[in-house]
Amino acid sequence: MLYIALAVNGFTAYATQTIYDQDTKANRVSVYQYGPVAQIMVPNTSSISYIESIVTLSSVQAQCHQAALYNDITNSKVADLTVSFPAVYGNIPIRSAEAEKPIRLSCTRGNDSFIVHHKVPAAPTITWSSDVIASDWADNSCVRRDCPTYPGYFSDVQYSAQILVNNNANDGTCSTINHVGQTPDLLPDYLHSTPIQSNHFSPSGKAIYDANGEYLVTRIVCKNAGGTRVGGPC
Repeated sequence: MLYIALAVNGFTAYATQTIYDQDTKANRVSVYQYGPVAQIMVPNTSSISYIESIVTLSSVQAQCHQAALYNDITNSKVADLTVSFPAVYGNIPIRSAEAEKPIRLSCTRGNDSFIVHHKVPAAPTITWSSDVIASDWADNSCVRRDCPTYPGYFSDVQYSAQILVNNNANDGTCSTINHVGQTPDLLPDYLHSTPIQSNHFSPSGKAIYDANGEYLVTRIVCKNAGGTRVGGPC
């Protein structure tokens, strides 16, 4: 779909053509069948406050010289981006992480001007509540000279949680990391690091913990073109 705005300079009318994502969805890659840009691709980043895209031009006559992010709802500018081909990159204000925000790329091809859009999704969200029930306390015991340094431990630790992940895009992914101890699979029946848009998970089962540390530390990491979110239980 093209929207054309006309500007008059002397006797010549120049058309600025606006080219939108063909699939109209916020995701990682947009492919264009017309105009100066063949493809815009946004890799996953480790932050929700930074974005970098890779732009492929459709011909040697095409050039792009300016770019910015806009709020998809309010149509207000979020941030100016740096154009250094083939990369277009810049910082995203934290307040804009939760909103869809198209990149608008100003380009030319010959005497024609274009505004090319690529819609970037809102950053992933993770809602997570958990419960731990520990039982069957066992005192430490010394066998010859091998004496544990901890006073004892719970031999049965049951972990349960309610987790909602939303990647706000159909090509987002999630995975889990156990830093200290081990919980049941937090995202049961999901093949980690494969595309997932949103889902609710209810993991439960036995957990293993370090009696010296006396705690469990685990994280869920979700990524999309809008950034990476690292979540923990609340």
